[in-house]
Amino acid sequence: MSISIFLENYYDKLVERKLNKVVVAPKSMIIDNSEDDEGWIEWKPSSVKITRDDIKEIETKYKIIISKQYIEYLLSSQFMDIQVKEYTLYGINELNTIEKILSSFPNNILSFGFFPIGNINDTDFLALNKEGQVIRISYDDYSLVEILFTDFNSFIELINSKI
Repeated sequence: MSISIFLENYYDKLVERKLNKVVVAPKSMIIDNSEDDEGWIEWKPSSVKITRDDIKEIETKYKIIISKQYIEYLLSSQFMDIQVKEYTLYGINELNTIEKILSSFPNNILSFGFFPIGNINDTDFLALNKEGQVIRISYDDYSLVEILFTDFNSFIELINSKI
């Protein structure tokens, strides 16, 4: 399944359920005149602001390799966090940049070759390892709990089936 189809499916379901609302969103993602009385604003995906050169800089800075499948996700569009059942996949946008996500994690996660991409059950982290597998990392000590998926696309396919 392509990342763009997955994101379209997810966003369409949010709109259908009237759940494409947040309190804070990048200006380019805000739907004009959508703020309600309680301060919730409707959002939409928008053009990506990250480039392949930006990704290469991050890989060099943190001495990591980001899988091609996840790079496709990063370059698809700006998006808010994706929450499906027990899984949250970090949305990448002007406010929630890759750099911001990486800087919020201890250095040892990155030095172990783990690249954080989300969380599971709001208790443990989801990450990519050096082989591009989606893994579960303990929130308490950042140790590997289990390998969940052989690659990022397998993870996306599962999430899509649960939308």
